[in-house]
Amino acid sequence: MQQTKHDKMYETPSRFQKLNSYLNYQLRMFQWKIFDYLETHKTNSNPSFKIDKDYIKNWNENGFLHLPNFFKSDFIEEINESVIKSRQKLEKSRKSKNLKSGRISNLHSTNRDIFKLLNDPILQEIQKNLLSSNSPVLWGSLYFKKGTQQQAHADAPFFYVEPYGSMIGMWIALEDIHPDSGPLFYIPHSHLKPISIKEILNKNIKVKNEVEKFRKLNTSASLRKYWDLSLSVNLECNKQWSSHKGEQITNLKKGDVFFWHQWLIHGGSPVKNNALTRKSIVSHWVSKESTAYDMHNYFLNFDRSDEKYSQKLPIKKNKNFYFLRQYRTSVQSWD
Repeated sequence: MQQTKHDKMYETPSRFQKLNSYLNYQLRMFQWKIFDYLETHKTNSNPSFKIDKDYIKNWNENGFLHLPNFFKSDFIEEINESVIKSRQKLEKSRKSKNLKSGRISNLHSTNRDIFKLLNDPILQEIQKNLLSSNSPVLWGSLYFKKGTQQQAHADAPFFYVEPYGSMIGMWIALEDIHPDSGPLFYIPHSHLKPISIKEILNKNIKVKNEVEKFRKLNTSASLRKYWDLSLSVNLECNKQWSSHKGEQITNLKKGDVFFWHQWLIHGGSPVKNNALTRKSIVSHWVSKESTAYDMHNYFLNFDRSDEKYSQKLPIKKNKNFYFLRQYRTSVQSWD
């Protein structure tokens, strides 16, 4: 069988590996449940950190929230050491050793230090306010060693939830971010006018006609046979997003936290010095009360969010946090 680009980007686990991941996950969750009752649920935030009472107003107006000096530098160093240990274990089990970017997906599902970092009590309270007093649910995480150089985009279609504003991204700096390492960039206020699929399709009549044929079927777009069509719509959206040039965030320091709205356009600036790292961890959160749809139904079933097409998210709860069940943590070998 010919290897596809997708196969090269990800290592598809065997049935045994899937079973092994599942059993390890269940054992780990049992152990963590014991730890939850033995440990005190305390914050690791910097004692000097104060929440500005106007931060919700700024969030609504700007679509982002920067929390400088949230975590102390020595605590972040402990996190970096924990990441190194996890990475060494993960790389031993990989078939491919020619790692490039150093991305690790869902590290929080096997590394308790990362899980607790992301679920810091004060961060939880802030997110609850950003989500209109609804409990936040951890959807997934990505650890980055290098800058992503990712083109301008919004996260909403790929973690699509309703109502509007019930999903947020959170970025934690694990070192001081150098201006030449590919800092984050964002488009202020862009969350106030989400992308319109209808307007985009009007610019490509061929794709529009194919989408209209699909919509007459009144079915879910989750089936594999509709993925190529949804990806065609995604490519049209990318053309509009990539036309934006944003403001770089060049003042992020180790321990800073940056939140963005589900519809805020953002990305990674070009890396000017490849010798520089940009260590960080990104996580995505949704309201426990939101309704989720996969990206294919967003791109093809836009403006008619029938709950029969919704995703049944595997939401779990430990003593203090809500999170999506994630069996596997993997090191990715693509840039």
